Amino acid sequence: MSTEIKLDYAEVKSALSELKSVAAQFESSLASMKDGENKLDMVNELNEVKQYFDELVSSYQQLLLKSTEVTLQTIETMKETDKAIASSMK
Repeated sequence: MSTEIKLDYAEVKSALSELKSVAAQFESSLASMKDGENKLDMVNELNEVKQYFDELVSSYQQLLLKSTEVTLQTIETMKETDKAIASSMK
């Protein structure tokens, strides 16, 4: 049984790049309700819920982008460590 872990760095970087691109373009699709002549409390409550949702989406987007960056840094560190170990074994 082998304990070797094989990692395709290019594939991981490509997937993380795509994830970062999608996360950066993500937008909330909820539209605000127009007040106009309608002064119902429900409109105000729905707009408040939408605002909370938008804040949640924004926080998630920032977290996802940060996670992607940390993962890329970790992959680079693993790659450098692999090279260092390989060269020390020669």
